[in-house]
Amino acid sequence: MQWETKQKIYKGTMVEINNRFWEDFDSTDDQISTRIQVSTPWTWHAYNREREKLFYLALQVHKEFILSSKQCRYNFINLAMMWRYRENDNNELCNYSERDKRNAYPHLLNTLFLLTPVISTTFASTGRFLKYIDRQGSLGTLIIDEAGQAAPHIALGALWRCQKAVIVGDPKQVEPVVTDDADAIKYAFSDAIIQPYLNKTISVQEFADKINPYGSYIEDSFNKDGAPTWVGCPLVVHRRCINPMFDISNELSYDGTMKLQTKQPNKEEEAVFLEEESYWLNRQGKEKGNKNHFVDEQGDLACNLVLKGFKNYNGIPNLYVISPFTTVINGLKNKIQSSSEFKQYAPEDVEKWVNECCGTVHKFQGKEANEVIFLLGCDENAMGAIKWVKPNIVNVAVTRAKYRLYVIGNYNIWGKSEIFKILKGRLSYRET
Repeated sequence: MQWETKQKIYKGTMVEINNRFWEDFDSTDDQISTRIQVSTPWTWHAYNREREKLFYLALQVHKEFILSSKQCRYNFINLAMMWRYRENDNNELCNYSERDKRNAYPHLLNTLFLLTPVISTTFASTGRFLKYIDRQGSLGTLIIDEAGQAAPHIALGALWRCQKAVIVGDPKQVEPVVTDDADAIKYAFSDAIIQPYLNKTISVQEFADKINPYGSYIEDSFNKDGAPTWVGCPLVVHRRCINPMFDISNELSYDGTMKLQTKQPNKEEEAVFLEEESYWLNRQGKEKGNKNHFVDEQGDLACNLVLKGFKNYNGIPNLYVISPFTTVINGLKNKIQSSSEFKQYAPEDVEKWVNECCGTVHKFQGKEANEVIFLLGCDENAMGAIKWVKPNIVNVAVTRAKYRLYVIGNYNIWGKSEIFKILKGRLSYRET
């Protein structure tokens, strides 16, 4: 088929797709609205196929350029030597002067980007990694993932060195962790220019949203001043978890704006789940005290579920145990590691699961498991700790569970929190 003939077919298809999109655009019907969110105007299957072919051919040109360029090869060698790679049999190192490093490093790194388009690092390592880049805009595009967790000042160095930035994150998930000393230093200054930075919950994502002209407001019933939250370029299609986790998250953090598109588990996956449904398992008990919120009785219930997980999965279960409190996690780890019942399973499997799959909410940001135990801890004397648990923490904890969520805690005391009333309203109740 000639390209001119293809164009006519594609154009007709494009018009049809676009017309259907705009006809449905203003619909208030939830099903139609969901369909709009998962559709893509101005494109179609055949067009995407041609784009894929073009991209593949462009990669071949790119590859030939790198392989045939002596300059690229020399730059790779120089970069390797600058990074202390020992090139010859004599095990010799090449020492660069500070001036040479600062003059050469931006160009060597940009050459490396021809070979490896994306290099991943952390903000903690950025200062060392980009130490010898001292000119603004020396690099191309910076992508900051999980930007809702990043305090604004820690991104400044990386942003200054790059020409563009793509900021990706969720202001409704885990907030930045700000140390007490950094918090105190901020309040030591009274200059009006830093007033917007004083709130310790402000993140890189929030600053990016504020300057983004495209977005929408999300009503926030838990916001003290009652003001809605502006979110730039919101992605409202949810493919992380099924109900009731989706409904909890949607009501708790997104004012019902999210659209559920998560596939249900298949029969093979369901066969190994701990339970047929998600639920709240009510268990009272006294915490250890002295700010240790672990409750032995709740820990026993969690251990029983974890044991069942090892049995059902025939090894390491696809299961997380998450808590708002480090003391609760440490208490559970100690209980599992000292339990004789876990000795029937390979010690390395148990140790691996304990180290990788038990933790506070912050540990699991961006991760997911088929099943999650949300272990709450606390007793009636810990209402201050219960009030400390914010919607962001609960939103992250709940949505780590793709298919099943098991909340273990005192139903009565946690239910006094407006946040946990939403969980109570969405989850089945069980008593021990």
